[in-house]
Amino acid sequence: MNAPELAQFRTLLDSGDFVSAVLIEPLPNHAAALAQRWPPPKTKVIQAACSTDDKPVTLHLSDQGSFTDDVKRSAAPTIIYGFAEPVGTLVVPGIRFSTVDPGNLDAIAIDVEGCEWMVLSDMVSRPDLIVIETHCVGKVGIHHDIDNILDWMYHHWYRLVNVDQADMVFRRKEE
Repeated sequence: MNAPELAQFRTLLDSGDFVSAVLIEPLPNHAAALAQRWPPPKTKVIQAACSTDDKPVTLHLSDQGSFTDDVKRSAAPTIIYGFAEPVGTLVVPGIRFSTVDPGNLDAIAIDVEGCEWMVLSDMVSRPDLIVIETHCVGKVGIHHDIDNILDWMYHHWYRLVNVDQADMVFRRKEE
């Protein structure tokens, strides 16, 4: 998730009309800003990057976003097509999503700098609504794990209900 002014769920979080929220943000300054804007007890901010294990990961930073060593390449078009300027790397804690997934999530927005498949494949919950960043252009996915993501959705009874240039939205079908 990005800094608070860019957070996808900011309207919901600002309203306070939710039971609890877990925000995972790898960049220390963004995690601190999120924690300041949406403090406990309803919101928990974890300063880490989603990963395949609980070991530190290297974030490759640019002026347009970041991605980790765990992914083949960034999912962001601005980085893929060379519109972003590299600004360095940062080592941050890594966590598996299953370590923070209570198993009863109703909805989830997954925007984790190219690690969307890691979250989805490690998720314990089967929420009714999944919003996942895939950077689709013209309804053709360019995310490096789009085949895995779509296959998982199909095999777990989800249907695509909306797509835009950044996100795909899925709702769980009745089995």
